[in-house]
Amino acid sequence: MSGKEIIIVNDQDEIIGHKDRKLVRDDEICRVTGLWLENDKGEILLAQRALDKRYGPGKWGPACSGTVEKGESYDENVYKEACEEIGLEGVKLKRGPKKLIQQSHFYFAQWYFAKVDWKIEDFKIDKKEVAAIRWISLDNLKKEVQENPEKFVSTIARYLKGEIQF
Repeated sequence: MSGKEIIIVNDQDEIIGHKDRKLVRDDEICRVTGLWLENDKGEILLAQRALDKRYGPGKWGPACSGTVEKGESYDENVYKEACEEIGLEGVKLKRGPKKLIQQSHFYFAQWYFAKVDWKIEDFKIDKKEVAAIRWISLDNLKKEVQENPEKFVSTIARYLKGEIQF
């Protein structure tokens, strides 16, 4: 077992229990955070998920994401994940929308947004969580998602459709 318990909620996002993350069933609802970073050029930072992730291994998604653990709030989790996964600290994050996502598994996704003018080499990625990162223009992202949607987490399509706005 992983030893870390995550929060299990009902369809109103009310806490109903905690469970070791490896024991959570796909029909149980957990809490997840995601961070969208943009630079002054309007480019979006994408992170490629580590290849051994349970969901979306090797797929490109937002700058960082994480499952909210027992005793954490959404806000605490996103700041922790930003620091751990990409070395982002000292940046104020703006809270965006929260939505119940129902796909192969269920989760409440709380999205956050920030603008930073960091170069790729300024980030410190944790290879256990993130395989790679890159800045990409919105036009190039749209083109890549259209040509190879299987390379991206479903959240990217939601972002491009305007479901995630900040």
